[in-house]
Amino acid sequence: MAAEHDTAAPPRSVRTFDPPWPVWIQLRELLRIGPTDDTPGDAEQGLRIDSEVPGLARETIPRADAGMLVLVTYPLWTGDGQHQTTATHYVPLHLVRRRSTRPGEREGARHR
Repeated sequence: MAAEHDTAAPPRSVRTFDPPWPVWIQLRELLRIGPTDDTPGDAEQGLRIDSEVPGLARETIPRADAGMLVLVTYPLWTGDGQHQTTATHYVPLHLVRRRSTRPGEREGARHR
């Protein structure tokens, strides 16, 4: 018999951002090529993995073992820039930094 779980409300440890926060995501660090992956790339139709991409942080939740995860949404473009898909998933906090939306404020300034 399966255990019943309350899925109507998120855990108390979730912090939701409404509206979502603009952030930079260290995409190349997140999606590193594995040491045994020698699959050739596709410069035109493959997904372009830039060092950092702009995205939106929607919420944070602590991991059960240690650390914090951030739920982010960001666009991925093909190498030729003709096609886009959107990804939404959790990433480690150290790969995300707040993006400034204020005029004259340094890009990536830390917020408390």
